Amino acid sequence: MIDRGKMNQLWKSGSSISYSIKEVLETIRDYKPEKIFIGCDSQPVKTELIFALAICLVHPHKGARFWTRRTIEPRSKYPALSIRLIEEVSQACLLGETVRKETGLPVTIHADINPSPKHPSNKVVRQIVSYIKAMDFDYAIKPDSWASFTVADRMSK
Repeated sequence: MIDRGKMNQLWKSGSSISYSIKEVLETIRDYKPEKIFIGCDSQPVKTELIFALAICLVHPHKGARFWTRRTIEPRSKYPALSIRLIEEVSQACLLGETVRKETGLPVTIHADINPSPKHPSNKVVRQIVSYIKAMDFDYAIKPDSWASFTVADRMSK
């Protein structure tokens, strides 16, 4: 579960400049993006699990911007893939709620799940989509959830 302490950790921009969450929110308000996308990904590394959250903006005339933040948790806290994927979406939705409340702008949550039965994440697609909808967000899953499987994924490694 994302907590206020984690929320206040520094965020890195696409150009590796550090920002507080307050500065990110101010930049979002000033930038006035057409859309905001939030995604999360995680990567197991030895006994740890690295979570990476991404806030991505798209503006029709100013282009795109993004910020990412990493946190490290004990891998033992998330013994199953399904629990880890639900945590990713939980973190993305809680951040999305903050961004939406502070900016008044709509947010789309990108989930790193694949609807194909060939992939293990398929087992939690309905649960995760229902969770996102219950939080009143638009959503995207693979292959359209680029904020999670591209931007956040790069920072989780």
